[in-house]
Amino acid sequence: MPTASEYQAAVSKSVTNMDRLDQIVNGDADTVVTTDNGTVPSIAKLLEDNTPSAASPVFVITGTTHTLSSENCNAILVFTNNSDITLTIPSDASLNAPNGCFVEILQKGDGNIIPTAGAGLQPLEVKENFSRSSAKHSVIGLRKRAANTWYFTGDMK
Repeated sequence: MPTASEYQAAVSKSVTNMDRLDQIVNGDADTVVTTDNGTVPSIAKLLEDNTPSAASPVFVITGTTHTLSSENCNAILVFTNNSDITLTIPSDASLNAPNGCFVEILQKGDGNIIPTAGAGLQPLEVKENFSRSSAKHSVIGLRKRAANTWYFTGDMK
């Protein structure tokens, strides 16, 4: 049978955890709660940190080469050339993109977009060894998964 001090410790821990839960549920967009196993952001902070901006920046690329830059993260790249276009993804040594960086890529010209891994980058992860956008009006996505690791998805061949 538990002792009085064990009951008191359990009640104290329950009160502390109820206070933490209240902060997680009702905290503002700056609230981060320290728990026994690390920190947890409030729901308001999670929503603010993970809500995309109303308008992603759009970059129109007219040439036949483009090297991804940090300003391209969470942006839309529109490629308009009628010749094939090489899109180079640099390694982390020269591209400071956070994990989770997403780039939407639109092929508006006749030139296919050919993603290429820069020096020091892991081979790009693509579906079924596809190597390029499929055709005019194709949409593909590029996401950084981890250090020097990117994957493509979408309308590719």
